[in-house]
Amino acid sequence: MRVGAYKGYVISVFIRDEHCPPHVHVRGKGWDARFRFSFLDGEVELWDVEPERRRPPIALLKEIRGAIMQRHDLARARRIWWEKLQTVCLENHSWNWDAGELVRGWSFDKVPTSSRAPGTTS
Repeated sequence: MRVGAYKGYVISVFIRDEHCPPHVHVRGKGWDARFRFSFLDGEVELWDVEPERRRPPIALLKEIRGAIMQRHDLARARRIWWEKLQTVCLENHSWNWDAGELVRGWSFDKVPTSSRAPGTTS
């Protein structure tokens, strides 16, 4: 499903046989780039380009990334991903309070250190 476009390049979320992490596809002449996005923050990053030998200039990929990061395009990508795939792809992840970051796997240490009773470690 179409999310938007940038300089003639269509930004899409594919809905058939898709998989985590959340991402969009951008097709060029002879290449397909995937950009990951998150439901937690506004970050978007280049995931890969296939085939690598047809990779477009990095400046173009940065411009496309910037377009995807625009509030309306990112919101549309998230909405399509959620409506069609019904996941935000955060299963088996937890929040590391001390580091302030998302980590793979489950952590039983989910309470911030500053919130613990004195003399306890969990």
